[in-house]
Amino acid sequence: MAKNRKILVLFGLVVAGGLASLPWQMGQWKQLKAAREEREVNERRLASLELAKNGEKETLAQIQQNPTSPEAQIEQIRLLLSKQRMSEALDGLATFEGQNSANPETWRALSDLFKEVGYTDRALFYAKKCVEAEPKSAVALTQLAYLELTLAWRTDAKTHLEAAIAASPDDPNPLLAMALFHHSDTAEAVRFARMAYEKQPENWRIAAVLARDLANDEKYTEALELLEKAR
Repeated sequence: MAKNRKILVLFGLVVAGGLASLPWQMGQWKQLKAAREEREVNERRLASLELAKNGEKETLAQIQQNPTSPEAQIEQIRLLLSKQRMSEALDGLATFEGQNSANPETWRALSDLFKEVGYTDRALFYAKKCVEAEPKSAVALTQLAYLELTLAWRTDAKTHLEAAIAASPDDPNPLLAMALFHHSDTAEAVRFARMAYEKQPENWRIAAVLARDLANDEKYTEALELLEKAR
């Protein structure tokens, strides 16, 4: 009996000791979990930085191959903008505009670049020139419509998007733009986003817009399934 009593006492001490150390163990576990999560986040950041560096290397290689070509000049300006070297980017943009303002392809590039630096009036000027030169171009019409939407010119934007869809009914981009145009009308937004998705189901951006619109329409299961499929 005495022996059994000693065993029970020892067992009680072990259990009590274990319970006493439980808060400390839980604290250690939480610290390890936090450290692991932080490490995973850092690893993702490093991977992202590595991808960005590789992309920058490819861009620099393209520029070095033919530094005076319009394509190289555009990439150089975009590279400066990505590094927030605005003054140099604006100088490069002014030079590019002076040398390359004679055809719709460069007008489109100028419109995009001016929009990126916040010069909406110049972006609009070149977008309109593109439409004047190519009135049936879905690309030009959609680009102009996006700018008009940023200025809240909804009537003009809708007119140009309708023209873009009519000019190129198989192009998902005007349909996607129309879905964004109808962001406050859930049924119409879903309708156009779904049409765009049917044209290009592998496009993750279109899938994301459709999923958002479906969620706004409280179709959560379909939205989640769509995002899972697009991963």
